[in-house]
Amino acid sequence: DIKALIDGDTGASLAYERCTTCHTCDLVCPVQANPYELILERWSEEHRSKGLPAVARLVFPSEPANLWASARALMPQDELSIMRSWHENLEHPSKVMLLPGLYTHLVPFVAMTSLLDELRSSTAGLEGFRGCAGDAYKLGMMSEAETIGRMLHGKLSDMGVEKLYCFMGAEAMMLSDVMPMRFGIDFGFCRPEPLDCWILDRLKSGRIR
Repeated sequence: DIKALIDGDTGASLAYERCTTCHTCDLVCPVQANPYELILERWSEEHRSKGLPAVARLVFPSEPANLWASARALMPQDELSIMRSWHENLEHPSKVMLLPGLYTHLVPFVAMTSLLDELRSSTAGLEGFRGCAGDAYKLGMMSEAETIGRMLHGKLSDMGVEKLYCFMGAEAMMLSDVMPMRFGIDFGFCRPEPLDCWILDRLKSGRIR
């Protein structure tokens, strides 16, 4: 499979055909060969020649009639008001920030759990924050991913964020691992972590049950 991917023979690669973009091959590779990068390179070539596949156009936030825009058109006002509050919180940044996830924007009520009361006023996000470029990266759209990464870096730095919790673990990984290793964009100043870590700390200390 690796030889086929290097040679650009995607038809001979079962990994290329069945890849679900989970990054696990990079995680478990005993010699840190990062085979996922080969798949991304081949996808990037395919997208340049054929355009984005239909499923990618459905989920990519910048595409017309994407899933996120369609969902917003159907949402009641109370859900929309939750997302508006996330935008407004950007105007009053705090040193600790909770970044709503890509899919949190489909079901914003999930962020209203009382477990997160402590982070309510610091839950903040914009359209461009969603996914932390993970969608572009998984499609092999490297220049777009880097552009989004640099925008995020500048915004979070300007806001003075010193600790960033991400609703989605994949978004935390984009900032803590992929951005510095693949693009040289270091988010160490805001120490991104999955929200799971925040919850686990409070469970251990007894602050939440």
